[in-house]
Amino acid sequence: MQIAIVGGGYIVPEFWRAADATAAVRVCGIWARRAEVREELAAAHGVTAYPTYEALLADPAVEAIYLALSNTAHYAYAMRALAAGKHILIEKPVTVQADNARALFAEAEKRGRIVFEMITNRYNPFCDAIAARLPELGAIRLAQLNYSQYSSRYDAFCSGQIHPVFNPAMGGGTLLDLNVYNIHLAVRWFGRPSRVTYAANVVRGIDVSGVVLLEYPGMICTCTASKDTSGPCGAAIQGEKGYIHSTAPTNLLDSYTVQLRGAEPESYVREKRASRMCDELDAFCAHYAAKDDAWFAGQTAHSMAVMEVLDAARRGAGVEPAADLQP
Repeated sequence: MQIAIVGGGYIVPEFWRAADATAAVRVCGIWARRAEVREELAAAHGVTAYPTYEALLADPAVEAIYLALSNTAHYAYAMRALAAGKHILIEKPVTVQADNARALFAEAEKRGRIVFEMITNRYNPFCDAIAARLPELGAIRLAQLNYSQYSSRYDAFCSGQIHPVFNPAMGGGTLLDLNVYNIHLAVRWFGRPSRVTYAANVVRGIDVSGVVLLEYPGMICTCTASKDTSGPCGAAIQGEKGYIHSTAPTNLLDSYTVQLRGAEPESYVREKRASRMCDELDAFCAHYAAKDDAWFAGQTAHSMAVMEVLDAARRGAGVEPAADLQP
């Protein structure tokens, strides 16, 4: 598959490493708003630097785009790509508002195209491996997921320099940047919660840290994330017959231990791959090649469930949602 990159931020080199390690994918070009960024990246990789987004969409060689712009730009740029007949690999979250994600997926279905949310931990094989072990824990009562990482841009934010990840108008904030990883895991492992609340530390309209409380029948899950502090990242799932514990950041999930009552602990560690994005790209390519529409429908349903949790969390915290840009 020939993929063109849309965007020039820090995640783009990571995606490029994954694409270079994936035989089924070839990056054929890039467009970014800043000419110097797209030209430098294109020259470094020997691909086309498109002068405009329209030029990229008009190129029949481009089968799909990897969309890595700021959160509020996802909806508008994805809708334009669908109109041009392209598949879309869209960086998490799909959009800022759940209603627009729903509209985007509906448009993709109408046009026979794929919109696929790029999220590292959902396609890590340890995600499904842990899900398969959950019944052994008996009745699950508590789960704690934590992804806290002091942002390299937080000091600038404190001094008044606003980067997109701290810009409310661009869909920034800890919920959509970091806690989204925890919520993807929670929805995969436990399903849709019956109640969602979010207690956030809000500074100048942006949530810099916070805890999402997901309530299920007989069980509580906390999702903690922070960009203004560091902390012990990981996941803990506690059942009446044992627990599963990981000390890895929840975006990576590269190790975990199963401890059943009365048994020896079982620990698992993954070998490092060329990029943390290889798993999600592999999953997309394999199911695309197999024309597995049912699988993609399942991923759409999962992404929509996550979007609805994000919407509910933000409303509960009183954090004003940014507006998705319109096509």
